[in-house]
Amino acid sequence: MNEKENQFSEDYLRKLQEQFSESKRKEDIRKKRAEGGKKGGRPVVNKIRNIQKNIRLNEEEESQIFEIAQAYGISESELFRRSALNIPMPDPERNKLLSEYRTNFARISNIFRSEIWEWSEKEDFKNELKEVIQLLKNHLK
Repeated sequence: MNEKENQFSEDYLRKLQEQFSESKRKEDIRKKRAEGGKKGGRPVVNKIRNIQKNIRLNEEEESQIFEIAQAYGISESELFRRSALNIPMPDPERNKLLSEYRTNFARISNIFRSEIWEWSEKEDFKNELKEVIQLLKNHLK
């Protein structure tokens, strides 16, 4: 009887250990998701901005600042921060163009991974792509 009791208790302990390790694994996943959001996404900012500074502007200054912030596609607060800390302003046209390039390269990548192409066609395309990359590098210098 002792052997059966010991065997049962070992099975029971093993199941408890498995349940514990599974709950621990799920808790770790919950913590990771809490840090980066449910689907990953943008990481949580560690530096919370909780200090507020007030400034006085006249109507003309306020409208100019509003227009400048809109032109850059940022908030007025971000405009003040970047100006005060000498952080370069974003270039909305450049960012839009780069976003379009990213989309196009993703499309090319998807087509390239598809099974429509033969191996030799893929090699030819790789060579042409390398030439284009080299030409872009030369023009950026």
